[in-house]
Amino acid sequence: MVAVHLPLGHLVQIWVIMSSPIISEKIKHAPLYYLLTAPPDPNSQPLPTNTVYEAINVPGTIRNPEQRVAYLGEDIGLNSHHAHWHMDFPFWWKPEEYGVEKDRQGELFDLERLSNDLPFVKPLGWNQKIVDGFYPQTTYRVGGEFPARPDNFEFQDLQNIKIKDLMDYDRRIREAIHQQAVYTVNGDYYSLNDSTGINTLGQIMEPSCGSKHREYYGALHNYGHILLGQITDPKGKFDLEFPGVKIQDLSVDELTTYFEDFDIDLLNALDDTVDLDDVNIKARVRRLNHKPFAFHFTVESDKENLVAVRVFMGPKYDWFGQEIPLDEKRSYMVEIDKFVTKVNAGQTMFHRKSSESSVTIPDRETTKTLVAKVENAINGRASLTVNKDVRHCGYPDRLLLPKGKKGGLPFTLYAILTDYNKEKVNDLPYDYEYGGSISYCGTINHKYPDSKPMGFPFDRVINQDKFYYPNMFYKDVTITFKEDN
Repeated sequence: MVAVHLPLGHLVQIWVIMSSPIISEKIKHAPLYYLLTAPPDPNSQPLPTNTVYEAINVPGTIRNPEQRVAYLGEDIGLNSHHAHWHMDFPFWWKPEEYGVEKDRQGELFDLERLSNDLPFVKPLGWNQKIVDGFYPQTTYRVGGEFPARPDNFEFQDLQNIKIKDLMDYDRRIREAIHQQAVYTVNGDYYSLNDSTGINTLGQIMEPSCGSKHREYYGALHNYGHILLGQITDPKGKFDLEFPGVKIQDLSVDELTTYFEDFDIDLLNALDDTVDLDDVNIKARVRRLNHKPFAFHFTVESDKENLVAVRVFMGPKYDWFGQEIPLDEKRSYMVEIDKFVTKVNAGQTMFHRKSSESSVTIPDRETTKTLVAKVENAINGRASLTVNKDVRHCGYPDRLLLPKGKKGGLPFTLYAILTDYNKEKVNDLPYDYEYGGSISYCGTINHKYPDSKPMGFPFDRVINQDKFYYPNMFYKDVTITFKEDN
C-alpha cells in the first residue's frame, strides 16, 4: 500500500490495492513520488481490487474559519467552471479581429457562507491587512509549490505592480461609477447608464481589449489574481412592470443538500507508457450535491405572451440574525435560472426542473467515455453528433443550492417575468437553449439572447416602495442539509 502525490491542485492521498501485476508495472513507470499513509476508513464503501483510488482532502486547518467553505473553494467542478470561463472570455480577445463579439463579462455572488455560520465577505482595502491566510498545498506539474499567504498579510509592491497605481485605478473606476460614465482614450465620456453599462464596466475591470481606456483604468482584475481585487456595479434606472401579467403563485419542492462520494477518472492525469494497457485510476472525493427539485408557476395574463423568467435566491437574514433590507440584499441575490416560455390568455401553469437551470452544467463525460463514442462512430457501430453551441463553461449543477443547515436555513426566493419580445436580441426560436449555462457563461456563436443588464433587476439601487409589481413574486424557502443522501 502506497500513497502518491499527484499534480491535481489538491493535497492527494492515494491507496493502491496491488492485486494486479499490470497495476504494479504501471505505477512503477509513472513519474510519481511515494510516501506511507494510513489505510482507508474500514467503514467506507469497499474499493474494487482492479482500480486505483485516491482520497482527496482540501487544504487548511480548523483554526481558520474560512476552512468551513473549503469544500466549495476547492471543488473540482467549480474550479473547472472558473478555468473554462476564462477560456471562453480571454482578456486578449479582439472581436474586430476574430469576428465574434463576446458581449458579457461576468458577475459575482456570495451565498454559501451563511450555511456555515460565516459572515458576508468584507471588501478588501489596498492598505489593510488580509486577516485569513491561505495555504493551497499544491504543486505545479513541472515542479515547485504554489505560493502560500500567511494570516494578516499586507499588500506589497511587486516589480511591475505598484499598490499606488492600483489605488489610482480603483479611484478612477469609482469615479466612473459615480459619474455613470467612463473616460475613453479619445477624451470623451461613454455612458454607463444603459443596459450595457455593467458590461462596459467589466471590460475596464478585466481589462479586455474592449476597455475604453486601458492605460487610464489599468488591469484591476488581472492584477487582482496576484494582489486581489473587487468589482462594483453602476447605478441607474430601469423598468420593472409587465402590464397584464401576474404571477399568482410560485411553489418549489423540498430543498435538501447532502455530501456524497464521487469517483473521478484520472486516466488523463498520469504519464505512462504506451507499451502497457491502461489501468483504472480514480480519485474519490467528498462533494456537495442536492436532491432534484422543480419550480411550479401559476401565471395570469390578459393575452398570449412570450415571457422571460428570471429566478433568484438570496439570504433572508444576515450574520447577526437580522432580516436584510432589500437594497442591501440585492448585492447577495444570485440568479439560479433564466428561461423563456409562452403563457396563454387567462391562467397558465408551467414547471421548471433544477436540472434545466441556465446557470449549470452536469458532470462532464470522462475521457474514456468520449474515446469509446468516437471509436464506435469510426467503426460504424453508432452515430456521433456534436452540438456546435454546447458549453464546457458552467457552474456545476450539484452546487446550484448553498449547503444550508441541518435544522434548515431560510432564504428568499424571487422571480420576475418580463416581456421577451422587448428584450430579445437574436432571430432564433424563443426556446433555443444556446448550448445551456448562458446566465454566467454567455454564448459562443451568437449574441447574448437578451438586452437586460447582468443581474437585472438587482443591478441598481432599489427603492423598496417602488419595487413590488404583479409580475414579481417573493417567497421564503428553507434549505436543509443532511450529512448523507
